[in-house]
Amino acid sequence: WNFHSGKLLKKIKVNNNRIYSIYLWNNDYLFLGFLFDIELLDIKNKKIIKKLIGHNEKVTTLKKIFLPTYGDCLISQGERHDQIKLWTIKL
Repeated sequence: WNFHSGKLLKKIKVNNNRIYSIYLWNNDYLFLGFLFDIELLDIKNKKIIKKLIGHNEKVTTLKKIFLPTYGDCLISQGERHDQIKLWTIKL
């Protein structure tokens, strides 16, 4: 969506699973949080290119951070008492 005009910019159909969180990594990639896993979507090609598995609940939090040791990383957490995960992302 264009924030100012309300115009739809792009529509992407993904699988039939419920999406619990979304994070736009940059103009090319989108992270989607599902039940137990995270998928990395290539926006231009409309294809899932990576799956991150490791949560015990719905993935409700996704955030990009930078760590000098690892570079750009993704942190994620599932709802309630699920652990926070740190993922190194190489694109």
